[in-house]
Amino acid sequence: MTSYRRIPHLWRNPNGYLYIVYSDRGQWRRKGTKTTKLAAAQDQLRQFIEQHGERQAGTARKTLGQAAADWCLARKAEGTTSPKTVGAYELTARRIAAAPLGRFQLAVIEPTDVRDYILHLRSKRLPAAALARDLVHVRMLFRWLQRQQLVKGNPAELVEAPKAPRGRRPAVTPAQFAALQAAVLEDVLAAVTTADRREAQLVSDLLEVLWHSGLRSIEAMRLRWADVDLEGRTWMIRSPVNKGGEQRLPLHPALVPILRRRQLETGTEAGPFASPWHVQNSWRRFKARHPEWTGWSLHSLRHGFVTRIRAAAGDAAASHLARHKSKSMMEHYSHFDEETFRTALDSHG
Repeated sequence: MTSYRRIPHLWRNPNGYLYIVYSDRGQWRRKGTKTTKLAAAQDQLRQFIEQHGERQAGTARKTLGQAAADWCLARKAEGTTSPKTVGAYELTARRIAAAPLGRFQLAVIEPTDVRDYILHLRSKRLPAAALARDLVHVRMLFRWLQRQQLVKGNPAELVEAPKAPRGRRPAVTPAQFAALQAAVLEDVLAAVTTADRREAQLVSDLLEVLWHSGLRSIEAMRLRWADVDLEGRTWMIRSPVNKGGEQRLPLHPALVPILRRRQLETGTEAGPFASPWHVQNSWRRFKARHPEWTGWSLHSLRHGFVTRIRAAAGDAAASHLARHKSKSMMEHYSHFDEETFRTALDSHG
């Protein structure tokens, strides 16, 4: 009798029809069910298993490590998952097989076992992001096992992913911004072609807008000229609700001539920075030309803006202009040092 060494399971073709996928001498094969109905295909799957002597009660004795290898083979056989993603699944499967959890039988695994597996990975000094990704993969693995009717529940759904420590970008100081603009001016003066000059000017204008407004870079790229009132010196900032929503804010006077010039260059239909792909690539090429700015992000300008406004006008103004929803976010964006406090004391005599 032919030996089927892997768990037979159902797979739905993009055309909607269901197939029985099984392994024959290490090679994955498919058997058509000629139906799109899940219940009918499951009946055929049960008959297939019974005919070849591999009952589901027996497959329940498989270990999680074996099931993880089956899952990876199934995802690869489907052909709908990129090789890079399959490689990530296989890495998780190898970690499961090497951990104590990999030797547990499917029928006995509980949420505490999955939690112990995550703690086991943490003891290996894996970063929090890798732990969270592995937990997502374990949840996907159990959902696949549920579809194959090999387990009744998903113990990984009851386990929370460890939270990665929140990174905190540095704030651009006035001295650093002056040096940044000097580097951009160097590019403008050194430009040979019109395209190079326009790109350098684009970077310069974007930096000025972010420095004087505290906008997120995506908010600047999302701007349209219909949202900008240069005469009234206001603009409508549009963001998701959790990022401040839609709000009309005052416009810094230094930005009016910059936006007028950009309006002449871009026309009236688009916005001042209407091509995010071009803007990001321009900023990336600028950092490649000036390695001293490697590692700096456009978002650091927002940190600098909040720090300056909070020091000059207080919490209410900083919270309103930055559109923060909580005091903790304002604290996250504020970067005060001894020099800042000394300047505040001197200014108040």
